[in-house]
Amino acid sequence: MLRISLFLRKRKRFRLLFFLNKNYPVLRILLFLSFAVLAQMPTRSQGDGRVFNRDHETLFQIERGQLVDSAKIRFTIKGNVIFSGTSSDRDSIAYMLKTRGIFSRKISYLYYPDAAKVKYSISRGVIYYGRGLNSYNQVLKIVKEGEKNYRFYAGKEWEEVALALGNFSEAELMAIAISLLKIPSVSEIAGPLITEEQLIPAQGIIGVIKAAWRNDAYSEWTWDGRMLRPRWGNRPEDEWIFNGNSIVPYWGIEGESEWTWDGRVLKPAWGEFPDHTYTFDGYTLKPRWDDNPDRVWIIDGDRVRPKWINDPDMEFIIEGKVPVPLIALVVLGYADRPR
Repeated sequence: MLRISLFLRKRKRFRLLFFLNKNYPVLRILLFLSFAVLAQMPTRSQGDGRVFNRDHETLFQIERGQLVDSAKIRFTIKGNVIFSGTSSDRDSIAYMLKTRGIFSRKISYLYYPDAAKVKYSISRGVIYYGRGLNSYNQVLKIVKEGEKNYRFYAGKEWEEVALALGNFSEAELMAIAISLLKIPSVSEIAGPLITEEQLIPAQGIIGVIKAAWRNDAYSEWTWDGRMLRPRWGNRPEDEWIFNGNSIVPYWGIEGESEWTWDGRVLKPAWGEFPDHTYTFDGYTLKPRWDDNPDRVWIIDGDRVRPKWINDPDMEFIIEGKVPVPLIALVVLGYADRPR
């Protein structure tokens, strides 16, 4: 019986070795796929923590890979992928981090969901808007102090704006940075914001858009070939830079305030949002996926008005030249940002 038992063990071992040898390429593929799946799962470096402002008040918490404020779950973080809200579906991807260490000299990139456009570049803990490491597009700096202490700085003088305590992954730190820049007090310290491609010299006022039939100075805007801004009053939060393709606020870094224009479609730069995507056919400005006639506008020469609503108070007049996407930004109400 002992000899039979030894023979069977050797036979099983031989079969296992034969199977591994014969199916090695298949096993290697399965192993690779396993690592690929694990890479998208939260790692041990992710943990709970809190983020405080300068007055030691809690701004955010990281709980089980989710960034939470007092009202809602802002982001869910898995591996190097940052999702909007609670979902971790592909359609909920907000940003993707490609990094070899955000505190190293090598450049890391935070991409939008399509992986084609860079939102931030990161090197040595400094976060830069868009591509390129230049002094004029620095927005935040993260300084690591010990294993679980991180300080966030903004502005030309690197003023401290937040303290994070916790065992955070790099993607979680970037989610914290994005959330900080949505806070008006932090955004104002970080701004004004210009990227290299937006350094276009002003030409003086070359166009004005204003209400046609009502005396409303608040609704008058000027265009100088570089910037759209309110004509009267001090409203820096409502100043916009346009380079022909991108529209970004001059002051403030909120991603939800960036727009793209391809000559026909005006849409948010941070993702596909049907309610905020408009098309222009040379005459009619309308929502891309909404048939509501009340949201259709006519741009006819120097006049802009709703197509189906007969309301003089909603009519605008153009003096000089103003690009179509900036006209749309004004009449649709996006140029006047919420306080």
